[in-house]
Parts: sequence; structure tokens; C-alpha cells
Amino acid sequence: MIQLSLEKHHHAAKLKDSERLQRLETFLISGGRRGRTTLEIQEHCRTGGVSRDVDELRKNGVKVVCQYEGRNVNGRKVFCYWHPAFAPKENEE
Repeated sequence: MIQLSLEKHHHAAKLKDSERLQRLETFLISGGRRGRTTLEIQEHCRTGGVSRDVDELRKNGVKVVCQYEGRNVNGRKVFCYWHPAFAPKENEE
């Protein structure tokens, strides 16, 4: 009999070996203090799973900051991401 495990195994790619994660980190750095929106990341990095990719960066020690920015003209939620070197301070807007 074959047993299937229902446990989820979360595996994060290693930053040093992943072109996808390196591309995302470089793009976040290039966003500077302005940051990058989910849509910008999707288009530039050709990914549909921005939050998953950001989570993988975090698992590699990159403390990406995410902030809800409101809704766009189409009513979609807009999130902005910053590389930790450029993240806004808590008292800044």
C-alpha cells in the first residue's frame, strides 16, 4: 500500500543558486526608496506568485518590507515592496 503524506513541505530556493530570486532582489534594490508594486514585480520578473517569491527571499534572510497602499482605479489592492536597505521608516509615509 502506498501512503501519501498530507503534510506540506515548504522548500525555499537558495538565493545564491536561484536566478529567479536574484532577479527579484536586484529589482527590489533598483526600486530604491520608491519601492516596487506587485504589478511591477509581476511584469519585470515574469512571476505570478509575488508573495511566494518574497517569502522565499525572506527565508534566505532578506527582510523584504511589504505595505498595503490602497486600491487602484479598478478596485484592486495595491501592495508595495522594499528591499530592507531602502524600506521606509515607521514614522515616514
